[in-house]
Amino acid sequence: MLDKRSYWSVIDENRHLGQSCAALSEKLYAADAAIHVGSPVGNLAGSAGLLKGLWSPLIAALPDLERRTDILLCGEFTNKAGETGNWFASTGFLVGHFEEPLWSIKPTKRPLWIRYGWFDRAVGDRIVESYVIFDVARMLIDAGQWPLAPQLGQNQWPAPRTQDGVLLGPTDPAESEQSLKLVEAMIAGLMRYDGQSLASMRMIDFWHPQFHWYGPVGIVSAQGHRV
Repeated sequence: MLDKRSYWSVIDENRHLGQSCAALSEKLYAADAAIHVGSPVGNLAGSAGLLKGLWSPLIAALPDLERRTDILLCGEFTNKAGETGNWFASTGFLVGHFEEPLWSIKPTKRPLWIRYGWFDRAVGDRIVESYVIFDVARMLIDAGQWPLAPQLGQNQWPAPRTQDGVLLGPTDPAESEQSLKLVEAMIAGLMRYDGQSLASMRMIDFWHPQFHWYGPVGIVSAQGHRV
């Protein structure tokens, strides 16, 4: 069964994607995996589809592409459809020199940092379902091609302050369950938004008074609960 340590081993060994994206796809993904990537990529089928539809265009544009993982989480979860598996959730950056056009964005010949959110569901020793999100808006700004009004502020996305976003050892199941319940309660709070006041979501019940929130481009970042 694919666990966090074995998953991370494949990701880390093949982090230089310009050289090893094919090996990464073949070692981790099932031939019929359902891979859902945010626009403009769309849905892909299996390890071959991932290689052709995502990695090949990325490598053509950024030949020295590298995957840098800041946070990796893993846990067993059963969705509403009754499908169970080990889920792997990670965030970080894909970085490389932007040499050729990508997704209608003109190359800069400079390093480009692509922020990602990556979610994989594994059954047995293969990933059968994935959801991938890229911060394309940030790419447009970094490339000097932002089409909208300037943002009100700039973004940064530091790794965890304690530099422990990738923990491969055993964890406390009780603490993990408590964390899951907290996150699900927070999501329920988001769903209670009344369309008028952000206070209606009661985020103060879930976050430290001086929390730091790092949002996507266009929304930027925030500190604390004051709005």
